[in-house]
Amino acid sequence: MILTRLKEKTFWRRERLGKKLDLFHSVRASDDYRRLLGRFLGFYEPVEESLEAIFNWSAVKFDFTSRKKTPLLLRDLHSLGIEDTLLLPRCKTAPAINTLPQAFGCLYVFESATLSWGIVLNHLNRTLGVTREAGGAFFNSYGDRVVAMWHDFAQQLHTHASRLDIEETVISAAIDTLVYLDQWMAGSPAAAAAAPAELVEDPPADRKVAGLSRQGIFRLL
Repeated sequence: MILTRLKEKTFWRRERLGKKLDLFHSVRASDDYRRLLGRFLGFYEPVEESLEAIFNWSAVKFDFTSRKKTPLLLRDLHSLGIEDTLLLPRCKTAPAINTLPQAFGCLYVFESATLSWGIVLNHLNRTLGVTREAGGAFFNSYGDRVVAMWHDFAQQLHTHASRLDIEETVISAAIDTLVYLDQWMAGSPAAAAAAPAELVEDPPADRKVAGLSRQGIFRLL
């Protein structure tokens, strides 16, 4: 089952990324939050542009436009006083997205994250006063529709990952996306190019099953 395999194969990378971001402790002030959203924009925008430019999503009956996060990030940054978002850096080493399975692997990372964003938004509301209407559109994602949107994506993924070789491509692309996102959010965009999924070794088994903390925002709930 593709979702089970994706969850297992990406687990420690999602955990590592969540702990590095540590959103419950690292975002202490409005400036921290602006910087965080700016980094997310720098990754999401070029990747979503590639996803939109390469594929005719309507041909596979997939509503990609409604899932784009770039407009939400731009809305949040504007509401927080960042008018010229073109001055913010963009990632130049995005994961390879040349086939539909690769696209679904990348989208798995983006879509699964939305399942936990509501927890982050609640925290930001308590600490910084961020709301879904004022600065929290990205973390609000689909709002009350988040579970329904996830189920729809999962169904689409099952439909298009119908063979083992396709599953492997989806998984590899999901791992690549996490590797590149990890490097970008750490402020090392160039390093990601040297660490494709096939070169990143799995950790020891005891690290894979280590206890989860609430920093693991990229885990599936």
